[in-house]
Amino acid sequence: MWLYRAFSGNLYHNGDLPVSLSGYTQGDCITVVLDMNAHTLSFAKNGEDLILAFEDMPTTELYPCVLFYSTNPGEKVRLQNHLLCEFRR
Repeated sequence: MWLYRAFSGNLYHNGDLPVSLSGYTQGDCITVVLDMNAHTLSFAKNGEDLILAFEDMPTTELYPCVLFYSTNPGEKVRLQNHLLCEFRR
């Protein structure tokens, strides 16, 4: 598991804490980029520049998961899948 914790911005994997990002809250937009070619996982908040969070990611299938601390009805997450392509000439 590779975890970005909302309120603190801490990142976790196997107990490691490689870097902290800014925390986020309701209304924030979090961008997650998994680059399977570079084996990296990066995050950005509200359109800011991506920050490299994890390297040496496995090349197996990975599945996103979002967990709310709250049980309030109406909590929402929107997952979008965008394929990023780079063309070189």
